This record gives sequence, C-alpha cells and structure tokens, in this order.
Amino acid sequence: MAIKTFTTGEVLTASDTNTYLANSGLVYVAGSTFAAVTAFDITGFSSTFTGYRVIIQTRRVDTIGMGTMNVNLRNNTTNITTGYYEGAGYATYLSGTGAAFARNNGAQWLWGNSDSAAATANWSFDMYALTGGGLTFNGVGFSVGEATTYFIGGSNGTTSAYDRLRVAYDFGTHTGRWILQGYRTA
Repeated sequence: MAIKTFTTGEVLTASDTNTYLANSGLVYVAGSTFAAVTAFDITGFSSTFTGYRVIIQTRRVDTIGMGTMNVNLRNNTTNITTGYYEGAGYATYLSGTGAAFARNNGAQWLWGNSDSAAATANWSFDMYALTGGGLTFNGVGFSVGEATTYFIGGSNGTTSAYDRLRVAYDFGTHTGRWILQGYRTA
C-alpha cells in the first residue's frame, strides 16, 4: 500500500481516503470493562470482518491467586461445547521453555490466566473466521504469578453459528476490560 504524508492545512479528499486509509489496519469494533465477575462475553462479531484481534486485560480481585480463562464460542446464550483444539508453549526465566498444554476436541479453549499479583494481565489473540463456521487463532500473554510467557494457537471447525465469545474463570472474581478490533482487508 502506498504511503502519503499529509501536511498542515491540506484537504483530505475522498480519493485520498479511499487510497491511503481504506482497507488497512485494525478498526475498533467493541469493548467494555468488567468488575468482580466470574464470566463475561466479548461481543461485536459480524460478517463485516473475517479477521479480529481480541485484547483482554484482567486481574483477580477477590483473593490472592490466579484464575484460568476458559473460552467458548457462543450463539447468544448458548455455548458451543465441542470441537476445540489448541496447543500452547511457554518460556520463563525460571525454568526455560516447553509445551504448556494441549486440547483435542475439548469443550472450550484455555486462554491464559488472571492473577492477583499483576496490576493487569494482558492477553492478545488474533483470529480468523473459517468459511462455514468456527475459527482459528493464535495469541500471547504473560502470567505474572508464574513469571511465564505463553504462546497459544487453536481452532474450532464446527459449523455452528456464533456471535460472541464467553470468557469464564475457573476460580475467583476478576476485574478488567476487553477490546475487539477488526482487520480491514482488501
């Protein structure tokens, strides 16, 4: 894509907008904060985009410790509970690198954790919608309590329709925010 440097006072024309700004980068789709919850939904998925980025910033607030984020594709109020595949690796200054976990046709994905020791844990996932349903993703995040970086990838190939993600913690209540961005593509 061409790059143009605009100068002060220059008029931005429709042609410039279409040439230099259209079909590039990430677009804010939706976002929200949550406070002292055990689960929340990430909404805003539509046919407008096939690629998305989800950012989750979270902290456990009820007591000391961690809670794991388990994630389901969701159709309104119904979780899709089959067809989840994923694998994750880790790197830590405490004990090196290795395989963290794997899932073969599971009931949900595991997307990291939320720790009371962190000001905020930050997890980021890029996903691509599959034709006919489901999606693939890859992501990364840092667990302060474990001093570990996780890199995660997975898919769900079911043909079930979905319009959101449900993030449910296995332990504790959590506060934070999520952001959904869409990838503009040509």
